[in-house]
Amino acid sequence: GWMLDARNFSEGLVAILNKDQWGYMDKEGKTVIPFDFDSASDFINGIATVSKDYKYGAIDRSGKAVLEFKYSHLGDFKEDLASFSPMNSDKQGFINVKGKEVIAPIWDQTMHFAEGRAAVAKGDYENAKWGFVDTLGKVIIEPKYDGVFVDPGGDSPDVIGGYFENGTIDVYQEGENGQVTAITLDKNGKELKRKDYA
Repeated sequence: GWMLDARNFSEGLVAILNKDQWGYMDKEGKTVIPFDFDSASDFINGIATVSKDYKYGAIDRSGKAVLEFKYSHLGDFKEDLASFSPMNSDKQGFINVKGKEVIAPIWDQTMHFAEGRAAVAKGDYENAKWGFVDTLGKVIIEPKYDGVFVDPGGDSPDVIGGYFENGTIDVYQEGENGQVTAITLDKNGKELKRKDYA
């Protein structure tokens, strides 16, 4: 088998996979950051998350490390915060662009921040309960929902939903016989509407 990974330019650079290693090229096709990484994200506000030897860190547009390679997981920086896991831990929290821990790694799963909220979960992948925290780590919506996104399955690496947009988000509760209830919440957890699906 084979997998095609086509990426878009972000802030003038594109992440390229070359012989199992990632680097970055500019719009003229010039290699700007060498192919030294096991994984590479797009640049957001001048910072990209990369990994090397199973350790994650972050680089600037010149390829200089701005966060040392010391995390077992490091997400993209959105709203100046990124999810992270310390080495030898599966728990996730959030750090800022300087590497300071802002939200302790106590969560089993996290999504990135949008509109000042991030989805966080307690429990394993199959049985997780989801809620939301603010940028200081305060729990705004208690983890009690079965889902905060829809997984389209197949070859898609993305999920649908999971982030606040225009002040609302849809969360999901599973019922009997496969029934699912979609609940629209505001940023404080107030229920605005609900709809049942078979």
